[in-house]
Amino acid sequence: MDTIINKSNNTEYFRLSAKAADEVYALAKETEEDYKLNFIGWINTFTKKPFLAEEMYEWRDDTLDIILSLKPKRVLDIGCGSGMLLFSVIDYVDEYIALDISKQCVEYVHSHMTKEQKRKSALYVLDGFDIDKLDDKGFDLVIINSVTQYMGGEDCFTELIRKCADKLAENGRIFLGDIKENWNKFRFYRAWELSNDKNMGDLEKRINDRAEIDNEFYMTKEFIDSFKINVQRVTGTEFYCKRGNSPTEMNLFRFNAIVYLDKYDAKVPDIVVDCKGKSSDDIKKLLSNAENVECIKFINIKNRFILSNFNEMLGETNDLSCAVNVKEACDILNEKGYKAFAMVSEQDYDSYDVMAVKTK
Repeated sequence: MDTIINKSNNTEYFRLSAKAADEVYALAKETEEDYKLNFIGWINTFTKKPFLAEEMYEWRDDTLDIILSLKPKRVLDIGCGSGMLLFSVIDYVDEYIALDISKQCVEYVHSHMTKEQKRKSALYVLDGFDIDKLDDKGFDLVIINSVTQYMGGEDCFTELIRKCADKLAENGRIFLGDIKENWNKFRFYRAWELSNDKNMGDLEKRINDRAEIDNEFYMTKEFIDSFKINVQRVTGTEFYCKRGNSPTEMNLFRFNAIVYLDKYDAKVPDIVVDCKGKSSDDIKKLLSNAENVECIKFINIKNRFILSNFNEMLGETNDLSCAVNVKEACDILNEKGYKAFAMVSEQDYDSYDVMAVKTK
């Protein structure tokens, strides 16, 4: 791995080198079963084994749902990898420009494209920080998915967002996917250490040692919000919870975000229902009774999925009597004719809010 220095605080952050990426993706052809979901190099931190196919399909489909809800037509994909999102998005758009630092990745993706997909796309072997070298502009969506941890810290990433903004058309959006949560970083270290060694005697020292050597970039909501001040044209941000039910690090310790440029039409709910302190059964009843309202927001729902897993994995004692799984809450609302998205709560990181918009 290469490193880059964030000069604002002299902290070193990992940057994935082209050589390292090529070494991983050179194996892609040997391991593929479904070229549209070739997750070579994706290893479960806790089991030390490759993720299961069903876990990766869940990851892909949850991410895809948010991206397609934005109805993009011209897409710039920074760090396309083996094309796990590209192959799912490209048939819905008019133009798809993708780049990756790995030549192996770009060749692999190109070799599996249909004639029509090749006609409306272009692939580049290029570092994301060099997108200013591209002549293309006027995109309505930039995708930066599952690579933010290798983007070199706050100063470097803010500069990347500035470059993205320069490539976007009026009212463009930037999708940031699979972001490592800064607020749950030490919970992640604890789960990581306990998966290696159940010995509790030196656990805190091992956690602190891991914190010292972990040079990947974990983001805060506040940092992403700072784009509204530090990047021209950025006017809004939204933060989305993962909705999967597999106890993977992606579902437990990561989130998605959308950065809006120019005009930001924040959804204003007709009704806001505060679920704080309500029982799980009462919350489900409130969700089930939603109807005849164009837009409704349920706030402060304890996230049963992460809290129950933290109880099991970390020995925490979180009260689950007021908690509901994110996917279950969204499914209830979807069955009532709403399009529902879960967002990280503004008040409590162990809780979420659900915005639901009537579709039928």
